[in-house]
Amino acid sequence: VDGSELELLQHLHDSVYQQAQDWYQRLGSRIREQINRQYGTMPDKEENIQASSNGPAWCWWLLSVLQLDPAYQTTVLSLSSLKDRLGHLRLVLEYFSQS
Repeated sequence: VDGSELELLQHLHDSVYQQAQDWYQRLGSRIREQINRQYGTMPDKEENIQASSNGPAWCWWLLSVLQLDPAYQTTVLSLSSLKDRLGHLRLVLEYFSQS
C-alpha cells in the first residue's frame, strides 16, 4: 500500500487506535489491572503500520482482550487486510462505546 491509499489507511489506523485507547481508559481501574496482568499493557501505536506483515501489535492485543463471540473473533483474525481488520475493530469499539 502506498500513496494516498497509505495515507487513508494511516488515518484509519490512528483513529481506531484512539478509539481503543478511549475504550481502555473508560474501563474501571480494577478491570484494567486484570487485563494488564493477563495480557500485558496496551501496546504503543506503531509509527510504520506496514513494518510487520501481521499488522500492528495493538490490533492483536485488542482482539485478545475484547470479549467477542469466538466465531466473530476467528473471522476478524483470519482477515489478511489491515483495512478490513481495522474496520471490524472500529465497529466493535463503537458498539462497546454505546453500551
